[in-house]
Amino acid sequence: MKGIYAGCPMQITHVFPRGSKRFARIPKLSGEATLRLRWFEYYHKSKNASLTCRYFGLSRKTFYKWKRRYNPWDLRTLETSDLPPFILPLAKLESME
Repeated sequence: MKGIYAGCPMQITHVFPRGSKRFARIPKLSGEATLRLRWFEYYHKSKNASLTCRYFGLSRKTFYKWKRRYNPWDLRTLETSDLPPFILPLAKLESME
């Protein structure tokens, strides 16, 4: 007895379900973004923000700023944005008064 296949060659045509390639798109991250990802990996293991900040040597304010931006489904949120912070020019403030 040769088994349930009775000597017929078996071929695997699809290892992954169809359409699963779109989940495999992981963006190339910069060094800074990779470090931030390590923060959140450590944070999810320890469940302690203070311990994470001490371990990586960063302030809690910085950690919570990035925690607010972080989306685990889109790792590009860990990249620094090139946009400057929004600041009203002094001339506009004086004209408003």
